[in-house]
Order: sequence, then C-alpha cells, then structure tokens
Amino acid sequence: MAILSILLILLIMVILQNLSKLVRRHKIPFISICQLLYAVALYFFMDVPYTFTVQFKGFFYFLLVFATMVFLGDLLKAQQMRFYKKISFSDLLFIGIALPVSEEIIFRGALLFLLPSVLLNAAIFSCVHLANVFSRMEKFSVFNFAYRFAAGYIFAYSAISTQSLFCPILCHVLNNSVGLLMLSRSEHVAKKSANTTNYEDSEHRD
Repeated sequence: MAILSILLILLIMVILQNLSKLVRRHKIPFISICQLLYAVALYFFMDVPYTFTVQFKGFFYFLLVFATMVFLGDLLKAQQMRFYKKISFSDLLFIGIALPVSEEIIFRGALLFLLPSVLLNAAIFSCVHLANVFSRMEKFSVFNFAYRFAAGYIFAYSAISTQSLFCPILCHVLNNSVGLLMLSRSEHVAKKSANTTNYEDSEHRD
C-alpha cells in the first residue's frame, strides 16, 4: 500500500512538472509554484508528523559531502547541468528556494512518512532525478547519481533523527542556490574565455 501511494505521489509530481509544456513563458515559476502548492497540500492532507523546528543534525555531513562534490566534480570535469538561459534573481528564488522546499516536503515529508527507510528514500530521490537525463538537462553520470544518493541519505537521516524538515530544507536550498551561482560563474568564465579567443584570432588574422 505504501509503495502504491509513493508511486501515485511521484506520478502526480511528474504530471505537474510536465504541465509546464502548456506554458510559453515563466515555466520555472509555474513549475515551482505548482509543486510547492502540491507539497503543502500533501503535508496537511497526510498529516505528516515532521515539523519545521530549528535543528542542525546532519548539516556538517552535508557540507562535507557538498565540498567533496565540488572538489571532485571540478577535478574529474563532471558534467554540469545545462541551463538554457541567463540565470536571474527569479531563478534563485524559484530553483534555489521554492523547488528545494517543495521537494523536501514531498520526499522527506510525505514519502519518508509512508516508507521510513533512509536508504530507500535516498534511492528514490536519486532515481527520480534521472529525469534530468531524459529531459537532456544533463548527461548520465555515476558521480552525480552517487552525490544525490549521499545527499538524500543525509536529508532523510536528519528528518528521521530530529523529526524536523528544517535541516534538510536548509541543506537543499544551499545546494541549489550555490549550484546555480557556480553554474552562472562557470558560464561567465566560459563566455569570457570564448570572447578572448575570438579577439586573439581576429588579431592574428589582421
């Protein structure tokens, strides 16, 4: 019964995300708001027992894993997520805050409540994000899959240990916000490098 409920929750989540195809403009805000409203509705409808009390258990472990991911990702030249437009304040608001909050309420709230297994929750979390591969936002990477599993494990461990979603939400918001800022910086550096190369090439031709 729990498995069927989890599959139904995820199916509705996917349907909501695909509704963005019907919207020509402001797709990210549309997805974010729809998913946040869905998450809040689930939280109250299922009477999820996890609160939002300030707790930091698991925060240090997340910082350690995140720092390792940044270092190894740069060292191994791991594939970054593709973002098809200039990153704005709106992106930071919706992708950096709204989406992480909604995902934590869904995954560490509703799903973890239905199936209180840290390992299974982390596995579901990392598998669901394979949708980024199918939508061509990123290439499949064992490195990215392993990182999401580790992050999901820490988030689920924190939620079960503290009975609070505060730390998982805080960590997820940091993950997305810092990730967006790093992506923005890497794109800026790449464009600057490309412009410099083009300028040097034109000088050589002259």
